[in-house]
Amino acid sequence: MFNIQKNQIRYVMKPISIFIILVVAIVVVSIIFLNKVRVAAVELNDLKTTRNSLTQKLSVLESVEQKFSGDITFVDVALPSRNAVLYGLSQIRNLAVNSNVIIRGLKAGTVTEFGKGIDKNAISYGVEGDKTSVYNFLSSFSQILPLMTVEKMSLNVQGENVLADITMYVYSTELPKKIPSVTTQASDLTDKEIEVLGKLAKFTLPLFIEPKSQTGLTVPRQDPFTN
Repeated sequence: MFNIQKNQIRYVMKPISIFIILVVAIVVVSIIFLNKVRVAAVELNDLKTTRNSLTQKLSVLESVEQKFSGDITFVDVALPSRNAVLYGLSQIRNLAVNSNVIIRGLKAGTVTEFGKGIDKNAISYGVEGDKTSVYNFLSSFSQILPLMTVEKMSLNVQGENVLADITMYVYSTELPKKIPSVTTQASDLTDKEIEVLGKLAKFTLPLFIEPKSQTGLTVPRQDPFTN
């Protein structure tokens, strides 16, 4: 009798054990599945955020392109990342020819810091011509790129002719070393920024845009996204 009951208990316990194992397995699988679902949901949300950010940036770029649909080389040349002095020397020579003045002793100095990530490089020279021509020559610098300013000037007037010793600064800035995060929002241009870009778009560019070395080889532009 006892053996019969023992066998019956074993017979009952076997399916119960299998059922318990199945329940535990289902619970474990469910937990793993739910964790994967949560991870997938987070990744999907990140992708949506990135997509929305890129869409917003594209909209800003399209807006800028519509406002300045022509050649926007002036943006790169206004504050060059490299060879600003070559641009400046070229503009001085071109303006001298156009204004009918003579340039003497043209030379460049060393680069110094101007502030807020902007550098300045001194260019000194002498200029000779009649009063009107020298005035037109100096006035032309307010409408050219790269941005240049007259730092100091000494004049020697001899009748209708003028001899001037001039020191100017040409300005430059480095390209960003790191690109912004993809999820960083890009704000629309303000009215003031649009106004400034509109003025720069009308400035006179150098005759050459990609400076060349004395060997005639194009100077390679530095990749702003590498360190």
